[in-house]
Amino acid sequence: MKVYEALSLGEFIALLETLGNAPVRGFDGKIHSYRGGGYYERNATTPSDYVLAADTLANAYRAEIGKPIEGWMHDDYPIKADELIYYAAPLDTGAAIAGLERSRDGVYDPIGVSGDLT
Repeated sequence: MKVYEALSLGEFIALLETLGNAPVRGFDGKIHSYRGGGYYERNATTPSDYVLAADTLANAYRAEIGKPIEGWMHDDYPIKADELIYYAAPLDTGAAIAGLERSRDGVYDPIGVSGDLT
């Protein structure tokens, strides 16, 4: 049985770095506030159809750390490397990112884990 644990943004960046320039599908390199369960300080990235190099994504996500994301009642929260990262569109909920898996076409796709991760 495979057991997955949710990754923090920092752990996700480290995973991307291990892949070098391998192609990764579904990420845009931008962070916004996760809205699920009222955890506005948590990180989320919008699902996309992009296929980008892992190291390009790692650099883009690293550049997001420390920037403010808007949460409840226009409160700003800094993007933190030690917060979980979710795969969810703005104002929506979604699974936490647990890793990447190489698909048959050689491109890495996201693996998610759902449930209460508080």
